[in-house]
Amino acid sequence: KFATKGFTRAQDALDELRSELPDAVVCDLVMPGVDGIEFTRRVRQFARALPVIIMTARGTEAEAESALEAGATDFVSK
Repeated sequence: KFATKGFTRAQDALDELRSELPDAVVCDLVMPGVDGIEFTRRVRQFARALPVIIMTARGTEAEAESALEAGATDFVSK
C-alpha cells in the first residue's frame, strides 16, 4: 500500500520534505515558482539519497542532462 501527497507549490513540498521524507518524489519539470531542476537542487541540499524523478511532456536532451546533473534519479517523458 502506498500513500501519496500532492502539492500545488514547490515551496510547500520542500517544507513538508524537510520535516518528513517519503520513499520517493515525483515532480514535473514545469511548475509554478521553480522548475523541477531547481526543485531537485533544493531537495539535494538536505536529502542527498532521496529518489527524485522529474517528469515532463516537453523535455529536451539538454533539460534531461541538467536534471541528472542537479541530482535527479531519473527524467521521464510523459
